[in-house]
Amino acid sequence: MTREALMYLIKHDTKLNISGKKMKWWALLYFLAVISIGLVFFTFAIRSDGFQLQYMWFFTFALPYAMMGTAYAVIAKEWKDRMYGWWLSLPYSRTHLVIAKFVATLLQSIIGFIVTLVLIMVFSLYAVIMGDTITFQQVAEQMKHGVLWLLVLLAFFPIVATLSFLTFLSMHTKYKPATPLLWVVIIFGINAINWIVQGSNFYDLNESGVFTVQFSTYAWIWVIVSWLIAWGMFRLVVRWLEKEITV
Repeated sequence: MTREALMYLIKHDTKLNISGKKMKWWALLYFLAVISIGLVFFTFAIRSDGFQLQYMWFFTFALPYAMMGTAYAVIAKEWKDRMYGWWLSLPYSRTHLVIAKFVATLLQSIIGFIVTLVLIMVFSLYAVIMGDTITFQQVAEQMKHGVLWLLVLLAFFPIVATLSFLTFLSMHTKYKPATPLLWVVIIFGINAINWIVQGSNFYDLNESGVFTVQFSTYAWIWVIVSWLIAWGMFRLVVRWLEKEITV
């Protein structure tokens, strides 16, 4: 496969399934409404006693679920648009097709992580202006550790993405009865990621109210294990596309 062909597939896979100008405006409207409502509640929170910047990072535990949804939507796109026949008949190996899906999901996840980081930074600066105890120095320290924290979560992307691909494709193979079990596995697996990062000293909630990230050898062993499992599931996804799913 040429570089141009791979870039074409990635571009195809990263297109959002928001059809029509009206739907895009509604999506923007809902986004602004959520931000506005969140800002109202956030204002009350920072004006009350006991608010700490590190509380905002608790929302990032939902990001692995967002990665799951993104991966599932990317692989399901071909069936939703009734394009899977065209997709599977392209003159490229199944491995390259899955790699394109994987990269497209990764790019969308990174964009989501960047948006999350920017929103937390904006809300943190707002807390400095509206609050009495939070300083710009605390915000700068928090954002530095926040970038590291999002990289930690992103390290588990391969296992989340490949398991999401596998779960969707199971519905289109003879292994369809196993789909509910795979959903249990993926939900449990994402919860396990949160348990791992909480129990492996990946982060620390200190008295100063700043969320800090730290690394340990034990913690990174789990990351490497997840990569090995993800590689095995990647090969299984490719095999299912070659042997179990036909045009």
